[in-house]
Amino acid sequence: VTDSVESDGWLRAIANENQMVIALDHTGTWYRYHHLLRDLLRLEAAREFPVAQIELLHERAASWFELQGTYGAAIAHRFAAGDLQEAARILRVYGPRLLAEGQIETLRGLLLQLGDVARTVTWCALLMGWCEFISGRASLAAGWLDAMAASAPTDFDHSVAVPLRINISLASGDVASALVSARAMDSPDTLMSRPADLATAVGAAYAWAGRHEDARRVLGLAVTKATEEGLRTAWVLALVYLAIVELDAGTTTSAHAAAETAVETAVGFGLGEYHGLACAYAIRARTAGDVGLARADA
Repeated sequence: VTDSVESDGWLRAIANENQMVIALDHTGTWYRYHHLLRDLLRLEAAREFPVAQIELLHERAASWFELQGTYGAAIAHRFAAGDLQEAARILRVYGPRLLAEGQIETLRGLLLQLGDVARTVTWCALLMGWCEFISGRASLAAGWLDAMAASAPTDFDHSVAVPLRINISLASGDVASALVSARAMDSPDTLMSRPADLATAVGAAYAWAGRHEDARRVLGLAVTKATEEGLRTAWVLALVYLAIVELDAGTTTSAHAAAETAVETAVGFGLGEYHGLACAYAIRARTAGDVGLARADA
């Protein structure tokens, strides 16, 4: 970052001599300044250095953090350098990871910092669409899908937006459109080669269309893939839709078990208040033999 050599030795020495530089591990890899020293250095830098030099330091820091795979810090430095396009580029890699881990508000906050740039970068528009949909704002999600389509280059693979498009159709009650999209994507090769959110969306369309066997087949695959891929929201939604299928099929015991699994899994992921979980709570309440639990879920 400072374009100097032997910085690791300097950091190790100063960390051993005083409390203003603190080692964060035993390997001499990570250090941090004491927060008082950090604030003082920032004030001095703002007073002594021209803006262009400070931005250059942020750019170097961003490049270093990106090489280490520490994308959150890399994006923060890109924002500090005023380089929104580079921040958006890194979000192409980091955004799907945040989405998979259920860190929706963190992802949404980063996308909001991009301002209008988010509407002009295809993947950022798609990610914002997912954020809005998962937060219960399907109409806003549809607007971001339109922005994604408008900003997409000619070689963009629009099938990556199919899971979100199916979910938006279902949220608006358009089961017919969702089913058309689901059938177009329902082949073993397609479902196995794509992330689990596609299988979850296809299974959801079948569930709402009353095609129980197709729904069980695809949602079972979705749960397996989401478990392997660590896609938390897709995992939870697949379990919720399995509960809906079993309830619709009249298999009360299976419906209760599926709803229980969906709720427990979501709570374990910190998604206990996710709006998509409402059906699981309702099914668990409806099928519960425990009156107290039913009232709590209701």
